[in-house]
Parts: sequence; structure tokens; C-alpha cells
Amino acid sequence: CLVFPTFYENEAQPLVLLEAMSAGLPMITTSWRGVGEGLPEAYPYIIEPKSSLSLAGAMVRIHQSDWHSKLRLRYADGFTIAAHVSRVADAIGTNS
Repeated sequence: CLVFPTFYENEAQPLVLLEAMSAGLPMITTSWRGVGEGLPEAYPYIIEPKSSLSLAGAMVRIHQSDWHSKLRLRYADGFTIAAHVSRVADAIGTNS
């Protein structure tokens, strides 16, 4: 499990979350500045920044999680080189 309870002022889209997803590793992160936007919809382990109670609760619950394969699939569908090339081809109209 990756625990990434960030509230760093300049945080955007941390690569460590993509790396964890690529390995199917469940993670706990915060809703700070859209940090968790790359995660699947309804992902239950995005907590409020600076909330130690939310963090503790998520740490207890995540060990009963079945999100491992869902995270890996989310990575494969959205963040691989092939997925990126396909989206770019769609955007410029060369994907048939």
C-alpha cells in the first residue's frame, strides 16, 4: 500500500501515483489540488488533506480492498504509451 497524504503547495499530478497504479498497488492520497483525479471514479481512499482521522481510517480499511486489479486496469487503459498514442491519434484525426 502506498500512503501519500500530500498537501504540498505545488503538488499537481505526482508520478508516484501512476507508478503505484502500474503495479496494481492500492494507495491512499488526498484530494489536494486534484492529486487523485487520475484515479478511478469512486475510489474510496482519497482523503481530505491534513485529516489524521481520515488517514487512520483509510489505512485500516485499505487492507480489505479489492482495488489491486482495478488500479492496474486503470493504468493500462489510460496511462501507457499505447493509450497516449491512441488518444493523440484520435485528437488529430489519424486513428481509424
